[in-house]
Amino acid sequence: MTFCEENIRILNFLVTKVSNVDNPLLNMREVLREFRVETNSKRSLERLEERFAKIVAPKIFKIDELDFETKLKLIFATHTPLTKDCREILTYAAEVLEVDHRGIITKYVGRNGFELDVNKKSDQPRPPEWHDQKKTKVKKKSLDLQMLEFFAEKAKESLGRPVDMFLVWCDFKTATGIEKEAQELHDRFRFKLAPKMYKSKKIDVNTRIMMVSAAQTTVSTRFMNKMKLQTKAQ
Repeated sequence: MTFCEENIRILNFLVTKVSNVDNPLLNMREVLREFRVETNSKRSLERLEERFAKIVAPKIFKIDELDFETKLKLIFATHTPLTKDCREILTYAAEVLEVDHRGIITKYVGRNGFELDVNKKSDQPRPPEWHDQKKTKVKKKSLDLQMLEFFAEKAKESLGRPVDMFLVWCDFKTATGIEKEAQELHDRFRFKLAPKMYKSKKIDVNTRIMMVSAAQTTVSTRFMNKMKLQTKAQ
């Protein structure tokens, strides 16, 4: 069995554990012990734990073959700390997102009603370290800011080249699970956000220039030159 094959087997084993379970919480040591027996793995339990923590867990949210809720269940069930990118995505998608001091999800409520909560009864025994954990709430961003930050990433991906704005908001709707229609989001951006986007102090100047270009937003030549001068000064 190659390393890649073993990673896939570990992942598939975990997927079966969280499938059809509303609020999965796994005791990873016991799960990997079971995996070791069922697959006749020659690795020690400690090596499997290390392998999951360092190789498999950090890649869960990047696996295209898994749907969003399965990825979320896996991260929640395996007590995997959120990366910065993953937290940003979940902040867009969540009505409520709570993590502990290690960046591990303790509560998630999606805009579509999907919910995970360490304080709810689980089909799996809750590990003792969940008790008395310090929780920190991720501050909920306004919809306007979420949209601007989402589009900022799209503009950077395109390197400022024009993008199909309607498709951008279709992607935003899919990523966040928001109930608003893509056309409503498109109009909100076009009439409310785009005209003053270039003034946003929450986004750096270079990114704002790419956003203006990608959205093909009209701004005065004087202001565009001013932004470019600020870029050079930085």
